[in-house]
Amino acid sequence: MVPIAIKLPNTDKQLELPEYWEKLNTLPTDPPVFSAFGYFTDQAICVATLAQLPQGHHMPQNFVQMLEYMKPALAESQGSLVDLIIDTSFTGVPYVYTIVKFPKIDEENRIVGVQYALTSHFKIDDKWYVLQGQFGEGSFTGRRDAVVTALMMSDGKVKLSEDGELLGWFTDKYGTDDENTMRPANLSDGTIFDEKFTEHPLSLARKLVALFTDEHAWIPDAFFKLQ
Repeated sequence: MVPIAIKLPNTDKQLELPEYWEKLNTLPTDPPVFSAFGYFTDQAICVATLAQLPQGHHMPQNFVQMLEYMKPALAESQGSLVDLIIDTSFTGVPYVYTIVKFPKIDEENRIVGVQYALTSHFKIDDKWYVLQGQFGEGSFTGRRDAVVTALMMSDGKVKLSEDGELLGWFTDKYGTDDENTMRPANLSDGTIFDEKFTEHPLSLARKLVALFTDEHAWIPDAFFKLQ
């Protein structure tokens, strides 16, 4: 497949997406400087968008404020907070991103895997941008969980209770899960496993954030015209 370029809104810069990403059509109601792109395999079905944020509308760069901001939405959606990251990339781009985990529901209201909702705000050249997306498992589901479960059990980090429950498997590093959380985060959601499962939707979401917050990846339009 031929790599595609995504325009950084209201600039003369573009970014080349990795192989297998494809540009999607936008809707008439979408802003004029708005990009949509997707990734579709048997392991992942992902749709993401990029737009510029209005001035002053970016997420707070304060962990406590962000956590309080997220809690009501998590309680209402019954999602599990996998990542809440506030940092500056190695090229000096400030960013905030969250990844929330949900069950993936089919048309017959059955759980058929998991999906992750990504929201990332990042700042380049004094302008804030928003990268959003839904990253769901494809038809091939559960492999990451199964492999990591077996690994953790063999290491003794996860054990099976007499009632058949996995002890030590679920994680709640932000203290936001409760009895209504439909798909709690677990050890397999850790970043340490992203390289082993490069086509998993969670790995793809994190990789996209890393790419978009790398200022060196945004190349002037003139460079692309010369190719």
